[in-house]
Amino acid sequence: MSHTHDSPRSGTVPVGPLELVGYWHAHEGDGLPHPQQLRQPRWEWRRRRRIVRYLLGGTEYLQYRGWSHCRFGCLRPNGSRDLTDGTWVWPEGLAHYVRAHGVRLPDEFVAHMAAHDFRPPPPASPSLHSRDVSDDFWRQWAARQGRFRPIAFCWACNAAPPSPVPRWLSRLPGRTLVDRLWYHLGWRR
Repeated sequence: MSHTHDSPRSGTVPVGPLELVGYWHAHEGDGLPHPQQLRQPRWEWRRRRRIVRYLLGGTEYLQYRGWSHCRFGCLRPNGSRDLTDGTWVWPEGLAHYVRAHGVRLPDEFVAHMAAHDFRPPPPASPSLHSRDVSDDFWRQWAARQGRFRPIAFCWACNAAPPSPVPRWLSRLPGRTLVDRLWYHLGWRR
């Protein structure tokens, strides 16, 4: 379903749904990938910095009340917003996954970035929130990247740790930090 809006420069412009990209598995059967399954350290090596800069330069689309954390266990806050360029919507932390972990993105998304010389355009519509949002492209692309498999220590997969929490670690000072470490690794105590 296409919408239209008036643009001061070009008259009436058809506007389709915003496309989601870069969202990770939250529960069994949701059709979303693990970032670990998309890791390709040499992917877009020459243009990676420009891709990251594009991802960081998006316009705020939504602000959440909580922080997401890196699914690779970096133990760092990984953003609390969704960003957009008026065509795509991605989580703020997607830049970290690309930069630090070599997570691959869809060629269509990168081609869109390249078409804009890796500079996010300001969204053409001031009413972005009135547009539909679709995750169909992302789910279909993720499905083509390989069969989903549960990953150990994934919070969403509820995988059990291979061994119990070492006693010496639970006795360390700063127990709160240790508890956070176990939580972020997805281990239950």
